[in-house]
Amino acid sequence: MCRSYFTKSYTPYSLIWALVFLYTALIAAFVQLIALPYIVPEWHAGHGLLSGGDWIWFHELAVKMSENILMNGWGEWMLRPQGQAPAGIAAAIYTLTVPEPWTVIPLNAALHAAAAVVLIVIIQRFTSRWQYALIASLPFILYPSAMTWYTQLHKDGFFILGSLVFLLGWITIVERINNFHNPREIIKAYLLIMTGATLVWVVRPYGVQMMQGVALLIVVGISVYALVFKKYLQSFGAKSLLIPVLLCFIIVSLTPLTQQGVDIREVPETKIMHWKAMLPSRLDSAFYTLAVLRNGFIDAYPDAGSNIDTDIRFHSALDVIAYVPRALEIALLAPFPNMWLGSGSAVNSSFIRKVSGFEMLGIYFGLLLTILSFKKWRENPAWWIIISFCVGMMVIYALVGVNIGSLYRTRYGFIMTIVALGFSYLFSKTGKKKEEYATISEGNGAAYSSKG
Repeated sequence: MCRSYFTKSYTPYSLIWALVFLYTALIAAFVQLIALPYIVPEWHAGHGLLSGGDWIWFHELAVKMSENILMNGWGEWMLRPQGQAPAGIAAAIYTLTVPEPWTVIPLNAALHAAAAVVLIVIIQRFTSRWQYALIASLPFILYPSAMTWYTQLHKDGFFILGSLVFLLGWITIVERINNFHNPREIIKAYLLIMTGATLVWVVRPYGVQMMQGVALLIVVGISVYALVFKKYLQSFGAKSLLIPVLLCFIIVSLTPLTQQGVDIREVPETKIMHWKAMLPSRLDSAFYTLAVLRNGFIDAYPDAGSNIDTDIRFHSALDVIAYVPRALEIALLAPFPNMWLGSGSAVNSSFIRKVSGFEMLGIYFGLLLTILSFKKWRENPAWWIIISFCVGMMVIYALVGVNIGSLYRTRYGFIMTIVALGFSYLFSKTGKKKEEYATISEGNGAAYSSKG
């Protein structure tokens, strides 16, 4: 007997993925083959690429590598030519097909569709029906700013999908703490975490370092919660002491993926003069690294049109800590309303700023709903994992970066997850006040009861 698509127990993930894939692929093909060449040719850099982006450089690197592969064999291929994975991936596809960016559209569409499905899986923990989770996730799927990576050549498709899979893994771990007698579920969660980290490692190895740092803070929180609030465990004793050990093992498992260095294009080299060491050496070194990266961006791109706070440099760990509230403001609320109607350095910047202003109205509303959702879901560990991971990653990016355009792109997966969480609260008001949600899909975990 066929299961209805409108039941709580069944979610048509394959259908959702296929529809998002088709939508994304058609939009990307329209942009590359019709819109840029014929409707707005002044924005066109050739080959279906938008003027003024790194994707032009990635395409040139990919074409050159593809030519070398055809002449000398696959020994010429590398994943990150000049540190850029999109070029290496595109080069492989160019070699097997033709050296045109439209050949990468299916991959970009698949990544965006997979990320949408993972986000829906996450948000289903807070809704009574999968339809509500889908609606809450529509801004992530449909916002025009996402076109800057799925219609072009960039890193964000891999990065966003990897981040969401990583987040889902940690949520799953937290939900399984009181069910440690079933190692299969713990292994599934561990594999999700490692798969997500690997996807991020492909394009941004330094991103895994950031995720490892934020995850360490999450581990501390989970361990304290599990040890202090004994009611969360079925039995308190030796088993609870294994929780921090297991979580630390997961953190350590990420270390091999953090050893690849940083992106030479995105993190220019610089030095900090007169650094004041004020903390234990290892901790102070982490703050010093943030300061180096921030100063590098300031020095390398001083004339970027959407730069912010370029006059602020860090000379001690206390400087970094003091800037966190401002970084939080930028991470969540920028671009600010006074930036929406301005003009930038690129030919299409004015239009992009207007689009971002429209998007920010939706983001502000979603953030407000997320704040309101605290009362309803404050006892749901998944709510805390989402907020701490997403906000933590965004704040690190805001501490390091000074360009709003770059931040807008790199934070997309994180802030849109928080927005989807907020919209799920809005839709939860249409359901029962107290609802039972049997996790994600049949046979994939224990039931979760949310408070209304």
